[in-house]
Amino acid sequence: MNLDWLKEGGAVCEKLYIIEHSDTNRGVKLAEDAKEGEVLLFIPLHFSITIEVSKQNPIGKQMLGTKLDGGSYLALALLEEKQKGSDSKWFKYLDTMPTSFDEFPIFYTDEELEMLKNSSILQKINEKKEVIQANYELICSTVGFEPFSVR
Repeated sequence: MNLDWLKEGGAVCEKLYIIEHSDTNRGVKLAEDAKEGEVLLFIPLHFSITIEVSKQNPIGKQMLGTKLDGGSYLALALLEEKQKGSDSKWFKYLDTMPTSFDEFPIFYTDEELEMLKNSSILQKINEKKEVIQANYELICSTVGFEPFSVR
């Protein structure tokens, strides 16, 4: 995976490269040994998607004062930016993101969940799904429409 787009934004990452283990599983490796005290990765704040930046997006602004959690603000920002396509400041970053998340437990099939039926992880998965659904309903009721497809 090419990191030129990141460097063009002012990031420092010359000694790093991305290794792809699968479509949704990636890692960062050093191309050569690092020296003590050397900066290996620096991403300028203006090039970062943070919770505070997320709250400045149009839908994020509408959600201020609600009980929406930080992760949901980030998800909203990513979805808003993704809808902008190549007009987004983060287009090249978003273009590197996976399009499927089958390895995440909240997206397990019924058959996969059945294998977990007597474990505590199944309860955690269901709780997470409930939180995501509640956050989505909060977003829809606050902005007055369904801004993104959940499918």
